[in-house]
Amino acid sequence: NCRVAGAVWDNAEGYGGRGLVLQGTTAGSVQRCEILDNDYAGIDIRGQGNPTLLENLIHQNRGNGINVAGGAQPTLRGNLITENQQSGIAYYDSSGGKAIDNQVRDNQRSGIESNGKSTPVLAQNTLQLNQAFGVQVTGQARPVLVGNTARQNGKAGIEIARPAPKRALASGTIWIALPESSATKPCTSSVDRNSR
Repeated sequence: NCRVAGAVWDNAEGYGGRGLVLQGTTAGSVQRCEILDNDYAGIDIRGQGNPTLLENLIHQNRGNGINVAGGAQPTLRGNLITENQQSGIAYYDSSGGKAIDNQVRDNQRSGIESNGKSTPVLAQNTLQLNQAFGVQVTGQARPVLVGNTARQNGKAGIEIARPAPKRALASGTIWIALPESSATKPCTSSVDRNSR
């Protein structure tokens, strides 16, 4: 068990504030740690690393709970990611990997963001009470959604923002709030309709 707290953003350098940085070709695992109260991301994974984050509590950070960037391919499993001032998990660039069986809730933006050209597999996650979306897909991101549950998020279970390709592999019904209107339309995917 470990606790990482209080990393500070350096305005002069324009860097810092990350509770834990895993970069380069990092492997290994971070298990049963508490990551909180950092000025930027709780955990920042970048480069070509493929670490495993297992059963961690990642909360109350002033940025995202977890950033995944570059070509990183981590496995995020069984984590509680909550009360962060941005999103719970945010994928950028050409990152990917797997997020499986995580509880992502009460974040001030979305539960999980897939941006850039990211290709994460998002499976059996619970995305609840996030202020924006359960899952938000932007840019050319192509996440695979399997068996996730999204409920009581502020705007919708999932948003696929243009020009993101509409790709979701699974069964079930999802309700999407389209950016150009406030109406919702059903499409095939794996996240249940949100309700307040």
